[in-house]
Amino acid sequence: MLFKLSHLDSEATPAQLDPRYDDSTADVISTDWSVQLHRRIEWVGKQAFKKKLTELGGLGGLGGLSGIETNTSLSIQRLNFDIPWNLSLGTEYRRLYQKEADDVRSGFLGELMWNGFEHLGVGMGYNFTDFSSDLRFDSNYSEYGWFLRLQGRY
Repeated sequence: MLFKLSHLDSEATPAQLDPRYDDSTADVISTDWSVQLHRRIEWVGKQAFKKKLTELGGLGGLGGLSGIETNTSLSIQRLNFDIPWNLSLGTEYRRLYQKEADDVRSGFLGELMWNGFEHLGVGMGYNFTDFSSDLRFDSNYSEYGWFLRLQGRY
């Protein structure tokens, strides 16, 4: 099991005219875990929460508001099945929830991985969801499609 806490500050400098910087701060806490259910079946999970405060600064406070707070959560549940020829099949269910908008996005991801090296796996799969599994960054909902992954193991 692994826990992670991140504090992000997205304040642009005066020279940056980039819409990705919106004078916001965010705190992200996440946990990842792995449990061997059977010698050929592994359950992997991730749970993450993000609290983001966006300052309204130049908008005149919008009726006395000092900022907008948003709360987002991500849950990923994955099963990996070892099959012959050093291969494994992975399938995962992802759910992204944004509280203030009452918006839920969810879907599946599938992957075939070759585990022929002692400390490295090479996988290829398809992501049927349109959001990232990394809450540190705001999603533009274009994450779907084919992917290639190298995974180190110890």
